[in-house]
Amino acid sequence: MFIGNRWVDFLASSAVIVGIALLAVLYISVREQSRLAISPRPSEFSNAVTDVKFVGAERCAACHEPQYQSFQQTAHHLAFGPVEQPTSLPAGEFSDPVMHRNYRVYWQDGQMRHAETLLQPDGDPLLVIDHAMKYVVGSGRYSQSYLIEQDGSLFESPATWYSETQSWGLSPGYEHSNSGFQRPIEYRCLQCHVGRIASLENSPQKMAFLTAAIDCERCHGPGELHAARWENPASKAESMGWSDLTIVHPGRLDRRRGEDICMQCHLHSAATVERPGRQSAEFRPGDRLEDYVTHFGRRNAGQQMDVTGHGEQMRLSRCYTESETFTCTTCHNPHASVPEEERESWYRSRCLECHAEQSCHLPTKERLQISPSDYCVTCHMPRGPTEIPHFAFTHHRVGIHTADASQETPTTSLHQLAAMDEPEDVSEDERQRNLGLAYLQYSDTAEGQPFRRQYQQQAQALLMSLSRRDAEVAAALARLSFGQDARLTLKMADEIDTATNASPDARATALFTRGATLFQQGQTAAAIPWLERAVDAKPMADIWLMLSNCYQQQGDSDRALSAVRKAVQLAPMNPRCRERCSELEFQFGEPSDPDAARMIQELRAYWDRVSGR
Repeated sequence: MFIGNRWVDFLASSAVIVGIALLAVLYISVREQSRLAISPRPSEFSNAVTDVKFVGAERCAACHEPQYQSFQQTAHHLAFGPVEQPTSLPAGEFSDPVMHRNYRVYWQDGQMRHAETLLQPDGDPLLVIDHAMKYVVGSGRYSQSYLIEQDGSLFESPATWYSETQSWGLSPGYEHSNSGFQRPIEYRCLQCHVGRIASLENSPQKMAFLTAAIDCERCHGPGELHAARWENPASKAESMGWSDLTIVHPGRLDRRRGEDICMQCHLHSAATVERPGRQSAEFRPGDRLEDYVTHFGRRNAGQQMDVTGHGEQMRLSRCYTESETFTCTTCHNPHASVPEEERESWYRSRCLECHAEQSCHLPTKERLQISPSDYCVTCHMPRGPTEIPHFAFTHHRVGIHTADASQETPTTSLHQLAAMDEPEDVSEDERQRNLGLAYLQYSDTAEGQPFRRQYQQQAQALLMSLSRRDAEVAAALARLSFGQDARLTLKMADEIDTATNASPDARATALFTRGATLFQQGQTAAAIPWLERAVDAKPMADIWLMLSNCYQQQGDSDRALSAVRKAVQLAPMNPRCRERCSELEFQFGEPSDPDAARMIQELRAYWDRVSGR
């Protein structure tokens, strides 16, 4: 039996690599959760409730054709979709010199394929792993990443297209830890790229795309009431003017609620925690986002720009703090993209609506040396690198930036987290709960990794002190106690499994921690049903390996061999999976690969080489 740090890393999920994916604010679930601990402020809009149905953008287009057509070309609408040919992207190759791997992107039989080749010391191929791409994530303005599907679950490809360099390269985060095609993609990773998404079978990794592309209803709310009213001639006659509250018009909301529509995805923070008894899926345009989630910032953080940090940067701007109207849509038209050749003149005109040219303290001659087009953004919203290589985004704090503002680097000190937008009526128990979950979430990020254990200790202390706990707290404690306190792990897993409102993430944590703990204790018969549910919710080679051991100990050779072959399928470069598969094939008299022993030996040598052993 093998239980090690890999199991703990599994529970951190892929967010260790991709902070941007972990910190995405929304996910949509087919289940409705109870509104246990908080009662959100009511919205005057009748569609800002969860039981009003979505009708689809095509129905909106019947009355709003110009907006519908122009929105089709925006980066928001193009942020996610199936991989289709033809495409303007070229085939290409690149390498990961640290992990001794080559990558090739090519088309075959109408499919985009990505091939990963592990290299031997002499440069010859050791193993080739090749997959067809199913989905593309990203509009292409900055990048496009790709997803594969295995047994109904989504995984990321190591290859991403970067528009700025017009080249293929390692996907974000892979430069720190290259997990090949084994990085799981969950609903929360995709929520800010799609219109609406649903968790299937209570799995965080199996999902249905109810509306693949971001569309009208993401910002205006569900359209059932509005469409019915305006499609009815009698109701239409009564609805002239702007008294219609069946649909949200973001421009007629107060500034904070209007921004909350954008901040679902564009307010990036160190951690984002759903409030007890609430799903961020319940948020509707017109609501207050703070009634659904709490964002946490770093008290002593550096100034590195984050990929989705536009919202918090904007709110630090003097243009924002000294105005009651400056907001996202002051500069951005959500219904249309600005053509590249018009971009500078468009945004400069936005500045000059409030500022005169004479407002700039630099002489005209000096300004034109910096920017021949006298583009205000060059100085006051400089482009700079982000935490993701190959990315340079516009800084959204409008102001006077120092010379090195675009070269900010993250600090490496221990941070304290603090709530950024917590309502005043939050109880002390909820404050502790939210802060504890925030520390655990932050420990999974790349920035939190240097002090991961300290953040987890803070999380555990806060969560253990609570007078009551919900399923998400129980999941956090199950994870934190896993491998250290079997009694507490099993108790927390039971609490999650019997809860009626646990998230798919919490359920996956319960299934894994309980199954793996029973496996550690040698209770293989009891572990099997939990591990079977765990691997169905979140496929992972190591869970299949445990199941293979369990089945074998229960005398079920067919299922033992089938399970280990699943492990090899998910992790073909893992020598442990291949070695066990070879052993069982020999033991059960099954046909085996004659080169299996050589491959296992060379894979072990490969991992010794890349790990520096």
